Amino acid sequence: SGSYHEIDAVGNIYHRAKGSEYVIVDRNGYLSVAGDYNVSLSGNLNIRVCDNANIEVDGDAIINGYNNVEVSAAGRLKLSGGEAVDIRAPNIYIQADDALHITADNNIRFKVGSWDDIVTGAKYSYVVGDESTFVKGKANRTINGDSTEKYALNKYVQVAKNLELKIG
Repeated sequence: SGSYHEIDAVGNIYHRAKGSEYVIVDRNGYLSVAGDYNVSLSGNLNIRVCDNANIEVDGDAIINGYNNVEVSAAGRLKLSGGEAVDIRAPNIYIQADDALHITADNNIRFKVGSWDDIVTGAKYSYVVGDESTFVKGKANRTINGDSTEKYALNKYVQVAKNLELKIG
């Protein structure tokens, strides 16, 4: 049949199954390897765990997918890093079916090219409908203290050259 089980003079074990192989353990199983352990498959790998699964790595862990990689959870998916979480791609798409929540204990920083926006403290924007801002050139806005703007219907400001407001 071509299947065999061999133990050589130095204790190496060779096992070959020419057909399918099934290992059934009715109680607990344990595998311990003192050196490296490599698995090579020429087909698909499916792992099914009927309870919880825990993977612990004392060193670095690298997962390389040479095509698409998809991670999903029926409940909440958490991603955390002790130092930072870096996400890098030519394009990044974030879509929330209901709401997108971004929270930072100190600062939120948005940087696009040479544009840099750092928010320290509180900054709230709530827009229902349309909002647009276009700046070509230089725009500065400094607020040291309180500032409130409320518009019930319309606000329209157009300045062709200079506008200077000074109070106090």
